[in-house]
Amino acid sequence: GTDQILANVQLEGIVRLLGSGPSAQSQFFVTVDQSGIENVWGTGLNDRGQLGTGDLDNRDIPDRVKFDTMVIVDVLSAAEDHTIALGISSGTLSPTFAVTSMVPTLSPTEMSSTSNPTVSPTFLTKSPISAPTESPTISPTTSSPTSEAKQSFYWGASDSVGIESSDKTEPVLALEAAIDASAGSKYSVFVLQDGTALSAGSIENSNTYHGHLGLVLPDGFLGIVESRIISEVYNTEQAAYTDPPSFNKVFAGVESAPDSGIIHTILLDRQGRAWATGSNSMGQLCLGDNEDRMVPELIAINGRIVDVAIGSEHTLLLDEDGNVHGCGSNEVGQLGLGGVNDVNNPAQLDLSGVKSLSAGSHHSLFMAEDGIYVTGSNEYSQLCSEVGNFDTPNKIDIDIGNIFQFEAIKFSTFILYVDGSVNSCGKNEFGELGDGSGTDQILANVQLEGIVRLLGSGPSAQSQFFVTVDQSGIENVWGTGLNDRGQLGTGDLDNRDIPDRVKFDTMVIVDVLSAAEDHTIALGISSGTLSPTFAVTSMVPTLSPTEMSSTSNPTVSPTFLTKSPISAPTESPTISPTTSSPTSEAKQSFYWGASDSVGIESSDKTEPVLALEAAIDASAGSKYSVFVLQDGTALSAGSIENSNTYHGHLGLVLPDGFLGIVESRIISEVYNTEQAAYTDPPSFNKVFAGVESAPDSGIIHTILLDRQGRAWATGSNSMGQLCLGDNEDRMVPELIAINGRIVDVAIGSEHTLLLDEDGNVHGCGSNEVGQLGLGGVNDVNNPAQLDLSGVKSLSAGSHHSLFMAEDGIYVTGSNEYSQLCSEVGNFDTPNKIDIDIGNIFQFEAIKFSTFILYVDGSVNSCGKNEFGELGDGSGTDQILA
Repeated sequence: GTDQILANVQLEGIVRLLGSGPSAQSQFFVTVDQSGIENVWGTGLNDRGQLGTGDLDNRDIPDRVKFDTMVIVDVLSAAEDHTIALGISSGTLSPTFAVTSMVPTLSPTEMSSTSNPTVSPTFLTKSPISAPTESPTISPTTSSPTSEAKQSFYWGASDSVGIESSDKTEPVLALEAAIDASAGSKYSVFVLQDGTALSAGSIENSNTYHGHLGLVLPDGFLGIVESRIISEVYNTEQAAYTDPPSFNKVFAGVESAPDSGIIHTILLDRQGRAWATGSNSMGQLCLGDNEDRMVPELIAINGRIVDVAIGSEHTLLLDEDGNVHGCGSNEVGQLGLGGVNDVNNPAQLDLSGVKSLSAGSHHSLFMAEDGIYVTGSNEYSQLCSEVGNFDTPNKIDIDIGNIFQFEAIKFSTFILYVDGSVNSCGKNEFGELGDGSGTDQILANVQLEGIVRLLGSGPSAQSQFFVTVDQSGIENVWGTGLNDRGQLGTGDLDNRDIPDRVKFDTMVIVDVLSAAEDHTIALGISSGTLSPTFAVTSMVPTLSPTEMSSTSNPTVSPTFLTKSPISAPTESPTISPTTSSPTSEAKQSFYWGASDSVGIESSDKTEPVLALEAAIDASAGSKYSVFVLQDGTALSAGSIENSNTYHGHLGLVLPDGFLGIVESRIISEVYNTEQAAYTDPPSFNKVFAGVESAPDSGIIHTILLDRQGRAWATGSNSMGQLCLGDNEDRMVPELIAINGRIVDVAIGSEHTLLLDEDGNVHGCGSNEVGQLGLGGVNDVNNPAQLDLSGVKSLSAGSHHSLFMAEDGIYVTGSNEYSQLCSEVGNFDTPNKIDIDIGNIFQFEAIKFSTFILYVDGSVNSCGKNEFGELGDGSGTDQILA
C-alpha cells in the first residue's frame, strides 16, 4: 500500500493489453495463459465495484474480473468509479440498456429499416467461442446476421474469388472487413459493413453467363471477374433501376450442370427484403417469370425474410413468422410442394414454426419448432433415410431439443447436436462425410476431436467444415472431402475421409464458413497480423485510396484490428499506438462499477454487465462515458452531481440547472470552425473522456477524433485545454484548427496532447507542473508543438504525461507520487527514461500512476499506490514496482 518508483505487478500469464484512464485509480490487465485462455485482472480502488471482482474490496494484487462468459477484450477504459470494456463474448448476454435507449431518435421499427447496421439489437448471431460445457442455443444462422466486421479468408481456387493466382492450399486473407460472404460455383459474393455487395469469380464459357454475379458483363466475356461492386438493382415497387439497398446477407448458388451457367444468387437487405439475380430457367428467382436477370431484382413477397436456402434450380425463403416460401424446380420434390413441377412465384409450404433452413443441389432441410424435416432427392441417402425421394417435408425421428444446426452441402447432410457431436449422411465420394468409410451412408459418425460449435457448408460444396473447441477453449477448423483445388485448406491436394485441420497461420475465431466445390471462404477475427491477398482498393474500384481515407465508411479502411484479440504467448507484441488507427470492428460494450456514470439509474455493478451490443470505441471519464458506434455516431451518458458546474464535457446542451442522470444521447450537433457554423456531426472513430480537475468542480473536457483525423473538443476550457484559441467553455464539440492528421490524443485534468501522423506532439491547457512539456510556459490555448519528434503514442494522467518515441520513452509533469518512475521531482520538458525502447510494448498512465508493459508480457508500475493500484502487494507508492 505504499507509493513506488517501480514495482513488479504480480500476475499469472502473459499480459497483452493494459486498461486504464486518466481519472482511474484502478488498473486492468488482459492476460493470455499457455493454453491461449484470456483473463482480465484489476487492481486498486474498488469502492463502487469498478474492479468487477464481485465485491467492493480494494485490491493490491490483481484479481480476476468476473465476466459471466469468456470475452476477448479489445478496449478497456477505466475511470475513477466505473470501467468499460469492448470485446466479443463467447456466450449470449442481454444488454443492460437496449440500443433503442442509446439512439433515442429512432424507434425500434425505424431502426430495423435503417441502413445503419450498428443499431441492430443483434450483435453476433452465433457466439465466436462456445464453452465446451455449455449447450449451444439454436438460432437461424442467417435470421439476424451480425454487423460485426470480420476478416475474410479463402482457400482453394483463386479464380473463384476473382484473383489471378495459383490455387491456395492454406487459408490466406482476402479482405480485411466484411459482414457476410458466400461461396458459389466458381464465384464469391461479399457484403461490407456499409451494405455494399461485391461479386467476383470466373466465367469459363462465354455463352453461358446468366447474371449470377449481379453484374452486367460485356457480351461474350470470358475469364476472371475481379471483385466489383453490385452497383445497380431493379426495384419492382418503383418499376425502375436504382442504387442498391444496404445488404446484410448473401446466398451464392450451385451450378445445375457442369458448364451450364445455370446459377443464381439471392441477397437480403437490412429491411428483410430479398433480391434475386442470375439464371431463372425454372423460375428460381421468384419473380413471376422465367427470364434471367443480370442485376438483382426485388422479389414481391409479404413479410420480412430472415433466412434463405438455394439449390441448383430452387429457392426457399423463410419469413419472420416461421413460414417457408419456395420457387423454382420441384422435379424431385426439393421445394416440398407435392406434385407441383415448378413455380416462378413464391409458394408457401405446408410447414410452420420453421427456424432455419438449408439446401443442397436437389434436397432441402428445415429446422422447425417441433422437429427437423427433409424433402427432395435421396439419391445418395442425403435425407438420412432408407426411403426414396420425398416431395413434401418429412420429419426425421430425432429429438429437436438435441439439435443445434442442420446443414446441407451438394449431395450430403450434417447434423450438429447440442453436445458438439456430429452425424452425417449422403454422398461420400470424396470423404465428405468424415467417417473414414469412403462409402455413402444413411447415418455416419464424423470422427472429430473437441466440441463442434459450427458447421461450414454450401450448396455446391463436396467438402464439409467443422469449427471445434477443445477443453482448453482453443478453437480449430477442420475439413473433410474433396480437395482437388486445395479447398480443404490442409496444405495439399489430397482428399480426406476423416476431418483434417485447416492450416490457418494464426488462431482465427471463425464466425462464417462458406464452402463451394472448389474454394472456401471464412470470416473471423485473427490473433495475428496478416496481409490481405487483394487490397481493399481492388474490392472497391470506384474509390481511390485517398478517397477511401476520407470517406465515412469504416469498412474500407485497410486496418481491421489495431491490436490482435489474442496474442500467442510465445510471440512478442508489435508496438503500435492504440489510437492511431482505431478498429472499425463492432464490439460488445461492458461496464462495471457506478451505473450512473453510464447513464443508468441502477445499483452499482460489481461484475461486468453488457451495456451495448455494438460499438467501435468507448471511453470512461469522471462520472461519464462516451461511446462511438460503427456509423460514426457518438453517444454520451453520465451523471451531473452539481447543477452549477456543468461545463459541456458530455457534448450535449442540457437545461440550465440540470441535476441527475443523463441517459445516453446522441451528440447531434458540432461547431465547424472552418465553416463558421453549427452542423451535423462528422463520423467519429475515437473518443477520449477526461478527468475532473477537483471534486465537484465540473472542470472536465472531452476530445473526439473523426475519420479524417480531425480533433473536436467540448467541455471545460478553464486553462485553454480545448485548444480553441480562447478560454471559453464549449457545450458541443468544436473543430480544433491544426495542420496535419491527428492519430492519438491524451488528456489530463486541464491539459490536452495531440499526436499528428508525422510523430509531432501539440499541447494545450495547463502547464503548471510541466504536464505539457513546454518548459516555463504556464498555459496555452492554441496547440503548441513540443520539442519531441518520432512519437508513436502518448498517455496522460491527471497532471503527468507519457510519450513513446522512436528513440525511447519520455515523461513530463508532476512526480508527486513518483508516477514518472523517477526519484527526481517534476519535469517541465520531456525526460527520457533509461529503459530500452525495444523492450516496451505499451506505456500508460492512470490518474497518479504509470504502467510499462514489456514485449515479454511482464509489467512494471510506479507512482501512487493508495488503493493498491500498482498491483505489487506493497500498498506503498513506488518508483518502480
